[in-house]
Amino acid sequence: MCGVSSVTLTGAGTPLGSTANWLGGVVSPTSFTTTVGAPGTYTLVVTHPTSGCTSTSTVAVSSSTDVPQATVNAITNSITCTNSVVAIGVTLSNTDPVSYTWTGPGIAGTNNTASTTATVAGTYSVTITNTVSNCQSVFNVAVPTNTNNPVTTANSSNTITCSTTSITVSATPTGTNYGYAWSGPGTITNGTTANPGVNVGGTYTVTITDNINGCTGTGTVNVATNTVSPTMTLTPSSLTTTCANPTATLLATSSADPDVNYVWTAPATGSLNNTTINNPVANGSGVFTVQVTNTVSGCVSATETVTITADANVPTLNATSSNTAICSRSDSNVINHWSRYVYMEYDRKHIYNNCNTSNNNDVQCIRNEYFNRLFKHYERNSKCNANTNLKCGSISNDNLRREYNNVNVNRRY
Repeated sequence: MCGVSSVTLTGAGTPLGSTANWLGGVVSPTSFTTTVGAPGTYTLVVTHPTSGCTSTSTVAVSSSTDVPQATVNAITNSITCTNSVVAIGVTLSNTDPVSYTWTGPGIAGTNNTASTTATVAGTYSVTITNTVSNCQSVFNVAVPTNTNNPVTTANSSNTITCSTTSITVSATPTGTNYGYAWSGPGTITNGTTANPGVNVGGTYTVTITDNINGCTGTGTVNVATNTVSPTMTLTPSSLTTTCANPTATLLATSSADPDVNYVWTAPATGSLNNTTINNPVANGSGVFTVQVTNTVSGCVSATETVTITADANVPTLNATSSNTAICSRSDSNVINHWSRYVYMEYDRKHIYNNCNTSNNNDVQCIRNEYFNRLFKHYERNSKCNANTNLKCGSISNDNLRREYNNVNVNRRY
C-alpha cells in the first residue's frame, strides 16, 4: 500500500436488512463499505435480520515490497576549526528507481543525490522514494563537531636581573598533540616548546594549537625585570689630613641599602681598615674608590671616588748654635734636650730625601736618619766641663737609641 494512505474494503449481505460488523480495526466497522490505513487481515461478520444467524468473510491488506532499502555511509571526519565540510550519504541496497531528498541545518551540496556535504554539525535526514510504488524510507545521519579551543595559560616565576640574564617561561596544556608558538620583546630560545627561555622583560604571548582539531588558544605572561644599577653617595668627596688627625672616616650610602655589598680600593699610598663596609677608616693619601653591588639583582653601581691629601704645612727648621753648656746634668738630660730639638724642629722632608723613598711605612730608615743627626748635633754643639760624667764625642749609643725610641716617629712623616 506504498503510495496510498488507505485502502477501501467493501462487503455485502442478504437478505436485505442484514447488518455488518468489521473486525481488525477499520474506520467504519458497521458499514459494509469501510477503509483501513494499515496492512493486516480484516473480517466482515454479517447477521441475518430475523434469525440472527451470522456469516463471515476475511480479506488481507498487504504492504508493498518495493520499500527502498539503504545503508548510511560512515562519517570519516567532523566539523573542526580547520575543517568546515563533511561528506554525508547513503548507499542503496537494490536497483529500484528512487529519488532522494536531504534536509538538515547546513546542506552545502545538492540535496537530491545519494551523497552531499554538510558544513554545520547536527542531524541530517534523507528521504528515499521508490518512484514506481511511491514507497519511502527515511535515514538519519549525525555530523559530529570538534571545535573546542585549548584553554591556554602562560606563567613565569622568576625575574630578569643583572645576575640572572635569562629565565624560563611555561605554558599549559602540554602534550605531543599540541603545538606552541611564542612571541615577545626579547630573544626566545626554543620558542616552539611549552617551556622556552627569554632574556628580556616584558609581555610574552603563546599560541597553542590542538593538532587534532586545529583549534588554538592564546595566553600571555609578563616577565618582570630588576636591572637598575644602584645609586650611591660618597662623603666626603675630598679632604686633607693633618699631623694631628692623620685618618678619616669615609661614608657611602646606596639606594639599595641594606641589600648591598661594598667594595673599597685603597691607593698604594694609603690603606683602609675594612674594604667591605660602608664606613671604613682611611689612612694615607691618594684616590680611594668604592663600588656597591645589589645582592638581590646583582647590579653594580658606578665607581665613586674620594681624594685624600696629606697636610703639606710642615714646620721649617731655623736653629742657631748656643755657647751655653748643657752638660751640667746627666747624659740622659743631654739626650732628652737634643731628641726633642730634632723631633720638633728638624726639617723632616730632608730626612725623607735621604731615605730616598715615598713609602710612609719605611720607618726604620727614618729612625736611623734621626739617630745619626741627633748624634752629630750633640757632638757639634755640646759643651762639657771636667766635672761632668759625660765625655763629648763618647755619648753612649745605647742611651741615644733608648732616648730616640721615646720619640714618636710614625707614618705621619
